[in-house]
Amino acid sequence: MKNFLRSSMIEQYRSPRRSKRFFLLAFILGIILVGSWYWLAINSYAGGAANEQEFTVSSGQSTKVIAERLAEAGIIKSAVAFQWYLRFNDLSGKIKAGDHYLSGNARLKEVAQSLTRLERQERTITIIEGWENRHIRQYMVENGVMSESDWNSVTSAAYELDWLPAAARNYGYEGYLFPDTYRVFADASPAEIVGKLLNNFRRRVNDEMLAEISRQGRTLEEVVIMASIVEKEVRSAEDMGLVADLFWRRYDDDYPLQSDATVNYITQSGRAQSTLDDLANESQYNTYKYAGLPPGPISNPGLNALRATIYPEANDYYFFLTTKEGEVIYSRNFTEHSANKRKYLP
Repeated sequence: MKNFLRSSMIEQYRSPRRSKRFFLLAFILGIILVGSWYWLAINSYAGGAANEQEFTVSSGQSTKVIAERLAEAGIIKSAVAFQWYLRFNDLSGKIKAGDHYLSGNARLKEVAQSLTRLERQERTITIIEGWENRHIRQYMVENGVMSESDWNSVTSAAYELDWLPAAARNYGYEGYLFPDTYRVFADASPAEIVGKLLNNFRRRVNDEMLAEISRQGRTLEEVVIMASIVEKEVRSAEDMGLVADLFWRRYDDDYPLQSDATVNYITQSGRAQSTLDDLANESQYNTYKYAGLPPGPISNPGLNALRATIYPEANDYYFFLTTKEGEVIYSRNFTEHSANKRKYLP
């Protein structure tokens, strides 16, 4: 009996020790598992699209909402881990409001650091209306914004923008790199900069304009190509509206646009009037030889040219020419046009 009581007392003494040991081991195992999960969460790549996408943080937006939006966009894998990382690194409440350009294939901690980077020098870049991609490339290289190889790389990359015509990539997004003055971070990547230009195009060509294009039975691609020609042909917004209407009627009539600007695009001659040799060129950009639109845009049109092409000014002209002084002379028929050529052109 004494042995039984002694054994029971020993067993009761050992049981609490075993329970404590079990809970201690479980606690340590839990810490290891959570720590491992957290380490993997902040150091693993999200595995989304490699090209950078614009992510806008509104002023006063909570960390929780920002984390959830990042996860939904596929930029990070875990909203919880993102909030923990900010808290553990004293970054909570330090995310900068504004436009950020983030990769879907970056590590969570890199995304957090990018969003909370407080001191980034900025620079100004200016894209001029009517610049071709070659002009933008030259500007970027000469001003140290990016190298020529970087430019070639980012203008051939895929950008997952649902509004952007698929064919735009074939032409290095020419026509969609919106002319404007931009403030960009000095350390912004080439993809961030090109993404900013593309996103600005969509902001300027708003839903109302897209709806009007659709109502007319046209496509955004057709409009951008036409606007790129209008941009190069005439200068004022008034003339752009008249010439756009004239060109659309020729296009709808399957009559050649006869644009010297499209011929210049392939010859790079810079001549106001194409020569006979120029007009013999077999390129599809030769709109004297081939009716319809050229294969792609010939410039990056500004807002005036785009608006003129979407909302053309109705008129009954069918021909026009531009004098050496830049005055645009319109004609209703070929007879008038021939007379104006003799009068105004040498």
